[in-house]
Amino acid sequence: MNLKVSEAVKKLLQASKSEGTWSQYRFSLSKWTQYCVENNWCPDEINISHYLEFLHSLYKKGLSYSTINTARSTLSTVYGKIDNVPIGEHTHIIDFMKGVSRLRPVQACYTVTWDCNVVLNYLKSIDNTSCSLKELSLKLVSWLALRTGQRVQTLVSIKLNNIK
Repeated sequence: MNLKVSEAVKKLLQASKSEGTWSQYRFSLSKWTQYCVENNWCPDEINISHYLEFLHSLYKKGLSYSTINTARSTLSTVYGKIDNVPIGEHTHIIDFMKGVSRLRPVQACYTVTWDCNVVLNYLKSIDNTSCSLKELSLKLVSWLALRTGQRVQTLVSIKLNNIK
């Protein structure tokens, strides 16, 4: 942050975002600083044209909307306001991001889906009275995963003493 405040105040301001967010911001800030050096610009100078050119450079590199949006958020958080509005809410930045979203729409994370009915029918076919404890446990975990939509890492953290 470029505010002229004590380190204690900076720490409290930084606590408003998670470490994961700051990690993403550090990446964007390093790209911003590098871009400014290449163009002989001062990174701390508030200049909407520079911000737009920087975001465009990310677009030209083929980066996703999400990555460019993180850079927008970084600039807004770290450098504050321009024309009396947060950088990320500036009319030109909003229009630029709309253009990015139209020309490079967000892609679905998964290109393949599967029919969960196949799994459900298989689970129904397993006889609970004659299967092994391992098979019964796998059936239970499968049901939990399908019913709750939780990831494996969440299912692993289930403690037996918390189940009633």
